[in-house]
Amino acid sequence: MKTKIGIIIVFVMLIVIFALQNTEIISVKLWFWEVQTPRALLILLCIAIGLFIGFLVPSPARKEKQDEEE
Repeated sequence: MKTKIGIIIVFVMLIVIFALQNTEIISVKLWFWEVQTPRALLILLCIAIGLFIGFLVPSPARKEKQDEEE
């Protein structure tokens, strides 16, 4: 349990350091839409979207395992 908490604390510290080093405001343009946001927020949002899509799309190995169980 202590190891898990230690890993979480280190991970949170790395995220905070990352966010503090990427505070520059950037402009994102998509067709007729434009938004200004900190670079760190944009990167973290892209990672979150990628993780979400990764959970939605089934992997071939997982599908084979499900087929074997049936």
